[in-house]
Amino acid sequence: MSANSIDEKPKHLNIKFENSFQFMLRAMDISQFHPYTKKDIKWASKLLSLYLTCLAVICVIVYSIIFIDLKVKDITQACSNGVICFIFAVITLHYSIMFYYQKLIVNMIEIMNNNYEKAEEYTVEEKHVILEYVGKGKFIVLIWRRISLFGGGLFITRPIIVMVYYAVFSEFKPVHLYEMVYPSPIEELKDTFSVYCFLYIIFIIFTFCAMFTLHGFQPLGPIFMVHACGQLEVARTRIMKIFHDDNSVEEIIVKLKHIAVSLKNIYSFIDKIQTCFKIFYELILKTTILVLPIVIFQILGSFSNGELKIEFVSIVVGAITMSSVPCYYSGMLMESGENLRLAIYSCSWENRWDRTSRTLILLLLLRTTPPVTIRTMFCRLSLDALADVFRQAYTIFNLLNAAYN
Repeated sequence: MSANSIDEKPKHLNIKFENSFQFMLRAMDISQFHPYTKKDIKWASKLLSLYLTCLAVICVIVYSIIFIDLKVKDITQACSNGVICFIFAVITLHYSIMFYYQKLIVNMIEIMNNNYEKAEEYTVEEKHVILEYVGKGKFIVLIWRRISLFGGGLFITRPIIVMVYYAVFSEFKPVHLYEMVYPSPIEELKDTFSVYCFLYIIFIIFTFCAMFTLHGFQPLGPIFMVHACGQLEVARTRIMKIFHDDNSVEEIIVKLKHIAVSLKNIYSFIDKIQTCFKIFYELILKTTILVLPIVIFQILGSFSNGELKIEFVSIVVGAITMSSVPCYYSGMLMESGENLRLAIYSCSWENRWDRTSRTLILLLLLRTTPPVTIRTMFCRLSLDALADVFRQAYTIFNLLNAAYN
């Protein structure tokens, strides 16, 4: 980028969190955990209706696991039912975090909007950085929207396609949204029209709840991480210019102090991310070690029994993405912190002999060495940790396969 393009009057960005990530916020609104939703009787009735419906589904599934699947030693079906219970546990975690840390999440959204407003006064180069990282945030939302639609679509359309196949090539028979052995007397009546429709509606509500909570919650943490990366990159861009431009000693000191204040705010924002999402991401990494091999084992087991539960492929994709995305963007955040530290060290400060500016540079180096990300959860939420998760999952899968055979 030329110097002229950098010095020209910046164009308006007009970026707001609500406009940039509207699909994610719409999913939050449907799931009843939008951070700005008014908490009243109407909201409580909607939330209870939705959650209690999902809870009823899980109660039936847990009953089936304990009193039916394990008794007849149907390990494949028990694994299948256990995976649905895992999905419900993730849904519950989503709601718990969004409600418990609601004020903190609202505060982080307001900080992002405030940063976007300040970006209107940035240089063109700095605005390009902001737009780049907003685009990365939108890409995260797109990933989860596609995974949610893919998973929910498979669960909903599979029984319809199978019923059409039976009607055309064989004798028609109803196919349930989720095949399992129900408690008596539901099992004896499940193929009657009224009971079939009731069960289908109940399970489709559960499916939609999983879809929208996944789409509404999962992108949130990585979006915050990406925003922090963008702010660190803006700080890096500024620090590299301070001693190269024709700045006086007074101007250098003012700009260094401004960068120090910006870093303080960025690090505070990163601490808020850690507070909200640390426990959730640690639990996800640990449960992925167990859930991923169980789902794959269940898919292969059903295939060997003459069935093909292709809808569970979406759960494999979701589990891998759920653990991979935060690890990837955590690594990006660590790299941004390291790049900033290197920029402070190599910004040509040695060409100026002013004692105050050198003292400020030293303080900035001390503030960023080691990078803030290494002092938080992000050192444990990395691609190396993800690789270890997949290795352990593969080991458990081999043990399951050997024990079953």
